[in-house]
Amino acid sequence: MSFVYINPQNKLKKTIKEETIIKKIIEKVGSIPKYNEYKYDLEMITMMTILVEELVNNTGKKDNQKINKKQLLMEAYKQLFNGVNSQDLTTLDNHIEYLYNNGKIVKVSRWLAFKGSCIDWIKRKIL
Repeated sequence: MSFVYINPQNKLKKTIKEETIIKKIIEKVGSIPKYNEYKYDLEMITMMTILVEELVNNTGKKDNQKINKKQLLMEAYKQLFNGVNSQDLTTLDNHIEYLYNNGKIVKVSRWLAFKGSCIDWIKRKIL
C-alpha cells in the first residue's frame, strides 16, 4: 500500500514549514565566513529578515495557519548564535522594529529574482 497521498495538515504542516525555513536561514547565514562576528550587526539582521520575508507567505491563510515571522526569526537567531540571552533578544526585537518601521524589509521583485537567476546561470556556464 502506498502512503503518498497522506500528507501532514494544519499544525503539523505549519511546524514542518517553520523548521524548514529555519534550516534554510541557518544554512544561508552559516555559509558566511566568521558569521559569529556579525551577531549584532544590523546588516546581518537585515539579511535575515529579508530571508524570512521571502520564505514566508501568509497571504490568504487563516489566522491559525499564519506563521509569526518575528518569532521565526528569533528562533533562527537562537539556533544560529550560541549563548543568546534575553537582552540579545530584546536588541534583536528593537532592530526588527526599526527595519520594519523604516521600510527596509521588502520582498525582491520577481523580475529581479529572475534576472539574477539568469545571470548566475550564465556565469556558471561560461566560467
